[in-house]
Amino acid sequence: IATAAMDVYRQLQKDDLRMNHVSYTTLIDAQARAGDMELAMQLLRQMERDGCQPNTITYSALVRSYCQPGDLGAALRTFKEMVSRGLPADAVIFNTLLDGCVRHFSFELADQ
Repeated sequence: IATAAMDVYRQLQKDDLRMNHVSYTTLIDAQARAGDMELAMQLLRQMERDGCQPNTITYSALVRSYCQPGDLGAALRTFKEMVSRGLPADAVIFNTLLDGCVRHFSFELADQ
């Protein structure tokens, strides 16, 4: 699905069509779920350059995908970036972070 999502993205670019925050978030989520966090973060930056503002759902997708393999440092940095941009932290993203901490035995980080 990640490859198909990128194919659609490239076709939209080729046709000079703009993506909105929903389509960018979907694309970022697909890449993150496929484990390509580098591409997911590149797409986040492209989203911003295109004038689309990421929202809590966008950041939640990234945080979840960092937490799954245990990259809790990156998950926390991504969360802090979201908060620094004035986006509200909801129960979903807090639970995602806590779940990642528990699954990877990072109880000190969970206390933060």
